[in-house]
Amino acid sequence: MAGNLVRYDGQPVRRILRLQPNGELDLSFELEQNPEGTKILLLAADDSFYIDIPSERKVARFFNKPVLTLTVTPVLTGESSSDTVVTLAWETQGASSFDIERWDAATSSWQGVAAGLNGTQYAVEGLTPGSEGIFRVRRRHADNSVTYSQMTTARSFTSFENWKNVQGIDPYLAGSVDTDGDGVPALLEYALGLDPSSPDEQRGTAVECTPSEISISYRKPRAELDYIVEVSSDMKVWTAQSVVVTPVGDTDQVIATAPLGNQSGQFIRLRVAER
Repeated sequence: MAGNLVRYDGQPVRRILRLQPNGELDLSFELEQNPEGTKILLLAADDSFYIDIPSERKVARFFNKPVLTLTVTPVLTGESSSDTVVTLAWETQGASSFDIERWDAATSSWQGVAAGLNGTQYAVEGLTPGSEGIFRVRRRHADNSVTYSQMTTARSFTSFENWKNVQGIDPYLAGSVDTDGDGVPALLEYALGLDPSSPDEQRGTAVECTPSEISISYRKPRAELDYIVEVSSDMKVWTAQSVVVTPVGDTDQVIATAPLGNQSGQFIRLRVAER
């Protein structure tokens, strides 16, 4: 820790100090002897100030003075399970039952998600793909006292991340990854309903050309994606202005057509983008 510090837990310090895992001041610490790998928490204040701490200390919290208090705050974690579910896990800290709360920004208040839980995990369901929430756990102890976990932010997978997860692909890899080596990136495989574990010879599109127009047909099964068809005469400048997209019956198949005009050559491509 570094700042305009003059005393920690009754011990004089010289602006930079190191804490042991139990929160005790490390009296053997000298910055000159530990220049590399030393992580420093900077504490900003206008004037010199003191740090007051209770006997248990793990998490820091500032008050107006500023005075820093360190108290034990039980751990809460949240992980994506699917595009509609996040799973929360927490420590019991001797409590007998648990309530889950979620921060509601619209009302600036905590809203109950589940109450009277006996375990240490809970799946928050019914989320929107890619949605993020701030959660905490309220612990009810046998003596009727209540303690809270620290807050944690958890986000459900986007639909594309969930698809990658189901397909055995790291959900956080970029959409440009090509897991089956067929030259089709994962995002395009997802957009066209292809199999990312097997090379696709047809690549999900078909191009046709007549003396007057050029067209490309493809599937459009993902409502959360943008499918943009563009044409170019030199493969440098691309435009979608002259392209007309027409659905094929009641299917997710579409055909995009553009006039050839007077160009000596015409190229057409499908571009897919996440919103």
